[in-house]
Amino acid sequence: MKLGFVSAILDGWSFEEMIDTARDLGFSCVEAACWPSGKAERRYAGVSHIDVDGLTDEKSAYILGYCKERGVELSSLAFYPNTMDEDLEKRAANIAHLKKVILASEKLGVGMVTTFVGRATHKTVEENLELFREIWPPIVAFAEEHHVKVAIENCPMWFDATNWPGGQNLFTTPDIWRRCFEILPSPSFGINYDPSHFIWQQMDYIRPLYEFKDRIFHVHYKDIKLYPEKLARVGVMAYPLQYMEPKLPGLGDVNWAKYVSALTDIGYSGYTCIEVEDRAFEGSRERILDSLRLSKPDGFLSHYFSLRDLRREGLSTASGAAEGGPLLKRRILWDASSRSTPTATTAIPLSRPSTASPPPGSATSSSPPPRAGRSMCSPTRASSGCGR
Repeated sequence: MKLGFVSAILDGWSFEEMIDTARDLGFSCVEAACWPSGKAERRYAGVSHIDVDGLTDEKSAYILGYCKERGVELSSLAFYPNTMDEDLEKRAANIAHLKKVILASEKLGVGMVTTFVGRATHKTVEENLELFREIWPPIVAFAEEHHVKVAIENCPMWFDATNWPGGQNLFTTPDIWRRCFEILPSPSFGINYDPSHFIWQQMDYIRPLYEFKDRIFHVHYKDIKLYPEKLARVGVMAYPLQYMEPKLPGLGDVNWAKYVSALTDIGYSGYTCIEVEDRAFEGSRERILDSLRLSKPDGFLSHYFSLRDLRREGLSTASGAAEGGPLLKRRILWDASSRSTPTATTAIPLSRPSTASPPPGSATSSSPPPRAGRSMCSPTRASSGCGR
C-alpha cells in the first residue's frame, strides 16, 4: 500500500507547495482536491490544487512532470459535492463539474475520482435510492467511457443543523451499498473506505472490508472519538457533533492494527490517504503540517498507536516489540522501508526542519500562508475554509 493524504487540508498552498510538502514529509501520493473556484459553502469544501476547468495538454504535462520529479503520485482527483441536491441548479452544476474532474482524471492518467453520491436531504432512503437510479447510471457510464473509476466515500455528511434531517450523502452503510450496487453493478463504481464513519454510527468497520473487498478502490485513514457520556446525555437522535469528534489517526476509537490487518487479508494494495479533519490542528500553517507529521507511520506517535492497539488485543508490550509488532508491519505495508521507525525511546520533535531544500518562495513556519492561485494549476477562489 502507498501512503498519502487528502490535499484539502493544505488550503492556501499552491499545487507545487502541496506536492513539495508531500515529498518533504515522505508521503508517496496525494488525493488532489479539485473543487471549482468560488466561495465554499461548508468546511472541507472549496479547495482546488488542480484547476480542471483550465487543464490544457501543457498544464497536464507540467503536473505529471512535477509529480514525477518529486516522486509523488496522484492517487485520485477529489470532488465531494451533493450530486442529488434538492436545488436543481446546484445539482446540475455539481454533476457538470464532477464530469470535468472525470475528464481531468483521464487526461492525467490517474483513472480515479473520489466523491459522494449525494442525497436529497428531506427525502427518505427509498426515495433517494430512486433518485440514485435516475442520476448515477449516466455519470458512471460517462466515467466508464473515459476509463475512470468512481470511488464513493461512506461519510453521511450529517454533523449539525446545516445537514438536518438526513445528511447529504446516501452511501453510508453496507445495507445501502448493497442496494446501490444492485442498481448500478458497474465494475467502475466502488468505495472510498473510511472506518471513522462507522465509529459514530456504532457499526462494525472490519466485516464490510471482507464482503466488499472487490469494490474497495481507495482508502482513507481518519479517526473519530465517540464520547459515551455525551451520547448518554443527548441520544442518537442528536446532531452527531454533539457526541463525537473527528481526530487524527490514533487519537480516536479506530483499532488500526485490526483495520490494516484486514486490508492485507483482502489483498488491498492500493492507495491509502490520511484525511485530516481534526480542529485541534487547524489553527496555523505549522499545526497543519504537524497533523501530517503525527499521522505518518514513522511519526513520533506511531509507537503509542501500536502499543495501544496491542493492549486492545491483550498482548504484552514486550511480545509485540520482540516480534517487530505493528511497527515493523507498517514499514512494509506503507512503503516506508527507506525511513527509520522510532523505537520506544526515540524522541521526535513535532516541528523538525525538513531535510529537503524548501522550494523557492515557499513559506516557513513564521511566514504568512501562501496566496491561493499562485500556481498555474490552482484557481483563485473566495473561500477561507479548508475543503475536500
